[in-house]
Amino acid sequence: MQNRILQTIPHRLNSALCALFILFSMHSYAQDPIFSQFYNAPLQINPAFAGISEDPVVSINYRDQGPGIVERFGFPNGAYTTYAAAWDQFFPELNSGFGISLIGDTAGEGSAGGSLLSTVGVSGIYSYNLRLDAGTFIKFGLEAGFAQTRVNWGELCFLDQLQSNLGSTCQELIGTSTIEAVPESFSTSYIDVSMGVLFYSQRYYGGVSMKHLNTPDYSFFSDDANLADGLPVRFTVHGGYQLTLDPTLKRTFGAYVAPNFLYVNQGGLSQLNIGTIVGYQHFFIGGWFRHAIGNADAFIISAGTSVGKIKVSYSFDATVSSLAINNTRGAHEVGIIYNFAPPGKQKVDINDCFSIFR
Repeated sequence: MQNRILQTIPHRLNSALCALFILFSMHSYAQDPIFSQFYNAPLQINPAFAGISEDPVVSINYRDQGPGIVERFGFPNGAYTTYAAAWDQFFPELNSGFGISLIGDTAGEGSAGGSLLSTVGVSGIYSYNLRLDAGTFIKFGLEAGFAQTRVNWGELCFLDQLQSNLGSTCQELIGTSTIEAVPESFSTSYIDVSMGVLFYSQRYYGGVSMKHLNTPDYSFFSDDANLADGLPVRFTVHGGYQLTLDPTLKRTFGAYVAPNFLYVNQGGLSQLNIGTIVGYQHFFIGGWFRHAIGNADAFIISAGTSVGKIKVSYSFDATVSSLAINNTRGAHEVGIIYNFAPPGKQKVDINDCFSIFR
């Protein structure tokens, strides 16, 4: 599914969202955005990642998915775009981490420039760090947030409009009559709750998280309450290992190898990302394979640089599934992390399994 795990949307949107979103099931779906560069957006994966540094860490992420769909179906603007920003920090006196996460996601843009379907959310995150022994720790994370989803009803094109006007494009049919009922409201808001656990040492980490624990209802129709159970819980398992090839040198000047994996399941759909990052001096490259459990999806390649307090990276998803036939042109991602740690503060004599996250 091109790195987007499904979430339920009200069944009344199951006609066509301007040809890009023609969906045929009784309950149609939107999708939980998941960054290919999950290591640059750890709070989107597991709230227990809050506070993996004693100094403030700020991250910014941008993802442009399926830009080829725009050209193929004649859309004036983007297909799927996702923006995220986060801040987190560890406070030793409280043995706790705190964070704030922001996310914005748009699914297509209409002829007037407005997003067809958009979601914005903000959440607060708390984590508690517990030492198990001299070299291993466990972190517990909780997240509570508020989100709003909006639909640009005036620029939607439905299946009955296409069937009644064969040969016409969705842009030509916008504003024509349809049998679809207009929702009571074009926006819906909800509270979202998540939790996670993270186990780690100097060399490796592993975690489990559950998002949408309260399965919030974000239907646009009040009478849809009995037709959907809300957003399905997103279950994530992830882990990795970091090997510093010359532990006598700082991470930014030495060499390291960091294999890792990410498994996500939501609403009966799953994906597995498995790959590694290799770094030397100020530069690093990475490669992953994403499999949608029954459907090989994409190869992911990334490259970046870490100089001083700033890390910048770019990645590209090369589609290998049947979507490649439609020339979706994969996905592009940019990630930026700013670590406020003063120069020379990092430990230089041990591995740091969290270094790829900051």
